[in-house]
Amino acid sequence: MEQISDYIGLNNTSNCIDTQESLYKQSLHQQAQVVVVNVPHMCMRTLFRSASRSVVPPAATSFPCLCPHRHERKKMRDRFNEFQSRVTDRFDEVELATPRPMSAADNMDRRLDEIRSAIETVRSEIEALRRKQQHILALTVADPRDKDVLEEQIGTIRRRTGDLRKLVRETEDEFFEFSRNAHSTAEVRIRKNQIELLKKKLTDLIYLFNDTHSDYRSRVSVRVRKQLQACGEDVSEAEIERILESNGSEQIFFREVNPLSVSGRAAMEDVKQRHNEIVELEKSVAMLQEIFQDMQHLTEEQGEMVNRIETNVEDTKGHVEQGARNVKTAVEYKKSAMRKKICVITILILIVLILIVVAIILAVVLSGNKK
Repeated sequence: MEQISDYIGLNNTSNCIDTQESLYKQSLHQQAQVVVVNVPHMCMRTLFRSASRSVVPPAATSFPCLCPHRHERKKMRDRFNEFQSRVTDRFDEVELATPRPMSAADNMDRRLDEIRSAIETVRSEIEALRRKQQHILALTVADPRDKDVLEEQIGTIRRRTGDLRKLVRETEDEFFEFSRNAHSTAEVRIRKNQIELLKKKLTDLIYLFNDTHSDYRSRVSVRVRKQLQACGEDVSEAEIERILESNGSEQIFFREVNPLSVSGRAAMEDVKQRHNEIVELEKSVAMLQEIFQDMQHLTEEQGEMVNRIETNVEDTKGHVEQGARNVKTAVEYKKSAMRKKICVITILILIVLILIVVAIILAVVLSGNKK
């Protein structure tokens, strides 16, 4: 009976120990879940190990309370604060690199891009002017506000053209310096080809502006002639052209048209207005033609410079090749001289050895004769 009671007591003790171990593992699992939820993912494994080390297993003979939630929650809050204090963000210091200074090639490319953008801007302004002119000429009576807009557009084109001309001349100076300091003719050739493309675009722009100007001039001539015919005045096309081209169009007009006619005076005012617009357009066209001439001069001058650079490069290449051949010949001469020197020294050594041998032989012979 005593053995049976001892066995029952031992069994109860083992059951209690198993219960304590299960409670201990459950508490570890709960703490690990709380820590994993509130702490970044990168520290999960470290925190789980810390949590497992922080919990001390109960003694085998003690029987803890079956509901230790209050005590365990307090311990978890303390450990979380401790873990949170350990977590720090580490950001490596990033030093911004200093911008690379622009080279002469970069400056040249930037200038060419500015010219390209300016040409496209002038093109859009000319197309807008053409649409406005067609709109005004389609009206029976032009609105003064439309005339103001037209004059403003013409002034804008002239300003844009002036800026483009200034930009082309600045580019000419920069391209001259770039050509002188270029490391290879390939770089100069590339920029020269880009200038050729810009010159072609400028040529197309001049043609567009000339077409716009010619179309507007012919439409104005037809309109003025119709107005004068409506007033009872018969004026030929040559006279209309003379009126539009003359700076003193008012005096010529009064000689051709009755000054007492109200309709004639209205037509005369319209002619004066159109004459001023045509003059401004012709000035803009002339300025564009000057810009084209500047770019033509730029490409021709730089083309000659590129040819001179290529000639100098070819001459330098020939001199380098000739120098390499001279160096090779000098090395061969040096080797030949060294061989000759070695031969002479060898011959002298042999002669000395022969003399020594002869002297020894003579000495031996003479000593034998004396005996």
